[in-house]
Amino acid sequence: MVQDAHAYRLFVGIDVSARTVTFTFMRTGEAPSRAHTIEQTPLGFAQLQQHLLTLEEDPAAILVVLEATGAIAVR
Repeated sequence: MVQDAHAYRLFVGIDVSARTVTFTFMRTGEAPSRAHTIEQTPLGFAQLQQHLLTLEEDPAAILVVLEATGAIAVR
């Protein structure tokens, strides 16, 4: 189900690399945060989730966009 874009209050951009995840966040009308990097581990993702929920307590109001970069092996 697609949510109305006006209902989102926190926007999160995530860049996934081999061992780490770098993210930034912002609210409408505000400047983006500085970039934060976490380890790509279950603990790292749990810390990211907790951090985002301290910024916005309603998970449905958080829009997360991922960019995964890397090489594709061609055989």
